[in-house]
Amino acid sequence: MNNQSEFTDADLAELEDFFSSEALPESCMYFSMLDGFLAAVKLLPFELELEKCLPWIWDVDSGNARPPFDNEEEQARITALIERYADSIRAQIDEQDYAPMLDVILHSDLSEYYDAGGWCDGFLIGTQLAPDLWDTVFAEEAEALAPLLLLGTEEGEQILSESENAREAALAACEELPDMVEWLAAYFQRPPAEDGSIHRP
Repeated sequence: MNNQSEFTDADLAELEDFFSSEALPESCMYFSMLDGFLAAVKLLPFELELEKCLPWIWDVDSGNARPPFDNEEEQARITALIERYADSIRAQIDEQDYAPMLDVILHSDLSEYYDAGGWCDGFLIGTQLAPDLWDTVFAEEAEALAPLLLLGTEEGEQILSESENAREAALAACEELPDMVEWLAAYFQRPPAEDGSIHRP
């Protein structure tokens, strides 16, 4: 993924519209999930080819579904947008200016809150593309990944369901996600230790 063309607001709107379409199969990622997925991919200390990522975008369960395009032109256009969006995420991470794309949910009292479930689901799917590397991070740095684990796992869901202040705890975890991504970027950019592992930041 190395397309340096600027990713514009119009491009973002087009990509959001595509991933919001009811015509897409249920197995396809929606936009907040795509954002989390690409964030995990672009955090890696090596380049992962887009061709290895696309199957999971179209089929979050097994990576086997066919791309949901009407024609080759649409496929080329959306694929190019995904690639450029991924590069824009990496640029934001490098500039310490990345903010996850979260879903906004409306309560019965008309108040709004951010739902990071889709973003976290996408991020966790992205970690499966480099399992050995991410398994080490999850095993050794679980505390740094606390927001992701609280908002994106069954264990975290159980903790929130038993909390008297679940909404406040979830909001606090959402607000910690950008710092978590920044921490991971620093973690992966450290030079390897003599045993081949990555130094902690």
